This record gives sequence, C-alpha cells and structure tokens, in this order.
Amino acid sequence: MAGTTKAGSSSYGLRNALNKYASTYKFKSKYVVGNVTLSQQGTWESRIKNNLITKRKAPILLYETRYLKRYKGRNIGHYNSIQAWSYNYKTGLKRVKSVDPHYSKSYFGKHWDNVGSSKKNGAFRSTGKAYRKGGNPNMVY
Repeated sequence: MAGTTKAGSSSYGLRNALNKYASTYKFKSKYVVGNVTLSQQGTWESRIKNNLITKRKAPILLYETRYLKRYKGRNIGHYNSIQAWSYNYKTGLKRVKSVDPHYSKSYFGKHWDNVGSSKKNGAFRSTGKAYRKGGNPNMVY
C-alpha cells in the first residue's frame, strides 16, 4: 500500500497508506508530510508534541541513523515512529521514545533517544540531516 520497493519507502507512500485507514481508526486528522531543516527545531518539537498530546497519530521521522548512538555509526535513511516525549525539568534533557521497525534485532524495538540539537547528536539532528531539498520529506505527522 505504501509503494515500498527494494530501495525502501517514501514519506508520501507512508502518508498515503496510513490515510487509507483514517476512518477505520478514527484519526482526528489525516497524516501529512513535511520537512524540517536544522534551523527548525521548534517546528520539529511542536509537530511531535502536538500529535502526542492530542493523541491524534504517531509522528514518523526519517532518520539519518549515524546521528543516533544506538546505530553505532551505521548510516542509513530509516523511519521510526514516535511513541512518547520526555522532559527532565532538573537537567533540561529532552528525549523521544522511538519505535524502530527494523528487521534486525540489533535495532528493532522501542528506544529512548536524546533529542539533541542542530549541533549535538540526537533525534532532531538525525531528522534534520535526513533533509534533502526537493527530496523525500523527513516527517510524516
């Protein structure tokens, strides 16, 4: 349904496939695609938090994986959905709970990732680095 090939899936294909289930699962709104660059961390955070707070739908991020510690330097473009957001008021640490559908047990499952910043590795930088002007959008939300 998403048009996945041996080369992978596109954000547009994921959006289209998910939206076919909008009425079945009573989404309050349909999925859309969008990009964020490394200068748009506030937009990235808002899109994630707004969807989680309102329980509308799980945001899906396209990661460039080398910017996430759990991939140990492996660099692929890879989708994860976001299940939760965490903010530690004492330390200021922001984290997201990613759900990785990877076929390998080395990556598959739920993982807490630091959000990071445009210069500090984490989920935001990983998403921002997956941005390609005129290419496949890095957020489905």
